[in-house]
Amino acid sequence: MLSTARERSSISPIRMSSMQVSKIPMIYVCLQILLISTLYLISYIVACPNAPGQATKLYDEFCAAQETPLASIQEAIDVSAELIEMAWEEAAEEDANLTPASFIELLHAHKASAMEKYMAWKLLQSEQAHIFFKEIKDHGRVVSFKAKTRKAVDNAKDMFCRTHQDDNEICFV
Repeated sequence: MLSTARERSSISPIRMSSMQVSKIPMIYVCLQILLISTLYLISYIVACPNAPGQATKLYDEFCAAQETPLASIQEAIDVSAELIEMAWEEAAEEDANLTPASFIELLHAHKASAMEKYMAWKLLQSEQAHIFFKEIKDHGRVVSFKAKTRKAVDNAKDMFCRTHQDDNEICFV
């Protein structure tokens, strides 16, 4: 059963402690995660764990991941600019759309955890990844990423290299 409106209004989705999370129903934790995503103009849905401890852990990880910079995300999921380009080549060759889960599976040959999927999703939404992939949306929600054509990638890479200081080795001078 969901908490009352008074209880919901007193809990800030960003400042809620683990103790507060453990006292509320798991469905509300998942709704909070979705709400936080909406506050940051991100449309990402996380499956709700079955146990309160798992829900609390996922909530804490999700809150921490929201503020994580791109370089830290790349390090956390062990993805470099070269691996993004390799994934693009593979997706373009197979003419397949990538989801965050299939992106992790392609690069690391294992099933992605919920946080790996979220971090891969954030990475695939970055300017760096938009050089290689375009978003595929369904009712306004990003559902997958399609590999761009080689000509589009060359043009996007040229534009990116002209307008950005490249710390991620995408631009080869």
